[in-house]
Amino acid sequence: MRKIKNPRAVDALIAALGDSYKTVLVKAISSLLLMEDDYPHMVVDAFIASMEDEDNDVRDNAALALSIITNKDFGEDSVKWQKWWDENKEAFPRAK
Repeated sequence: MRKIKNPRAVDALIAALGDSYKTVLVKAISSLLLMEDDYPHMVVDAFIASMEDEDNDVRDNAALALSIITNKDFGEDSVKWQKWWDENKEAFPRAK
């Protein structure tokens, strides 16, 4: 899998998480996982918010992305993810 090395893409991909088309949402989540280092702090909140989407595929992909980034698994429970993130976000890298 090829990594994306342009940090400017993060803002556009996060914006795409608000798109009404399922395919765009799922591709944005997948693309955010391909970003180089120092992105988690920028995207975890967006992934947690994506788990409120009515589409099951979007929720599944957001939960998978969070599990990959954090090595935790709270499934699609956005409340548990948010609580964990609020308690642990300082341990994750910030964008340079």
